[in-house]
Amino acid sequence: MTAATIINFISVTEADIKRFAPNARREYVTTLVGGLPHLRHAGILDNSYRLCHFLAQCAHETGGFTILRESLRYTKADRLRTVWPARFRDKSNAELAPLLKDEKKLGEAVYFGRMGNTQAGDGYDFRGGGFLQTTGRPKAPKRSVSDPQPAKGGRQKQRGRKRAAGKS
Repeated sequence: MTAATIINFISVTEADIKRFAPNARREYVTTLVGGLPHLRHAGILDNSYRLCHFLAQCAHETGGFTILRESLRYTKADRLRTVWPARFRDKSNAELAPLLKDEKKLGEAVYFGRMGNTQAGDGYDFRGGGFLQTTGRPKAPKRSVSDPQPAKGGRQKQRGRKRAAGKS
């Protein structure tokens, strides 16, 4: 595919994406430009408004195309209560302490047993990731950023961390 791809009269280049999101990771830029035929097929390139909405939503979910995987590294119990009030509102600091700074334990606590996460380790392995930070076993294989093919077995290595989630 050339640097400038024109589909349905909408042109999107790597330079366009970098102007929109100057700190975008290479994986996102390459996948967006290389995936234009998929976006066209999905109707996202039907008009400029749909493309703008799609790019804005993806940029929001990924911190300007910089976050590949959700970070579950939280350092304060109060932050856990803020992000997951239904799960942790009534838990004491002592009850939440084992989850702090332990992404795998926290992933299991918040995502295991829901969103298709049924096996030990699923909560962490299938935390948010990709363009829309999708979460859960059934969706994970469809969201690979650096490889447009579904991941074998669905499990993907962490290549980036969601920065803002655990900081406060």
